[in-house]
Amino acid sequence: MLTLRFGFVGCLLWDASGVGRDVDPDELAGCFVVEVGERQAWPFITFADGGSARPREARLYLDSLWQVRPPSESSGALLASAEVCRLLDLSNLTVERAQVSEAGELEVCFADGSSVTVSGVATADTVGEPWWFTSWTSQG
Repeated sequence: MLTLRFGFVGCLLWDASGVGRDVDPDELAGCFVVEVGERQAWPFITFADGGSARPREARLYLDSLWQVRPPSESSGALLASAEVCRLLDLSNLTVERAQVSEAGELEVCFADGSSVTVSGVATADTVGEPWWFTSWTSQG
């Protein structure tokens, strides 16, 4: 059974076991990227939190316009999911901070100065929410 539960603006939270736990973007600080890819039509980024008592991971799915900014760039256009290879630049980077704007836009900033921004506005191709996290899962 799949349980859907809404958290803060722009974030759909789910847990296949039916038990949902919120992933607050503030919790990403100190986490690092362990996996990037695409599942069906959705690019994703998996964050690992090795600093907690039990190592855990959460995945961020992107279903709207988004952008990866290298440390040397300060602006640019949001991209479609066809640019999923840009997510590879985030592998092994540590999150410095993450925040959600009033418009629901998610920005994750990394220690090297790069960032990923996901629009909080659905496009014509968006199936559900523009972006969402899976619940934290224990690793080990």
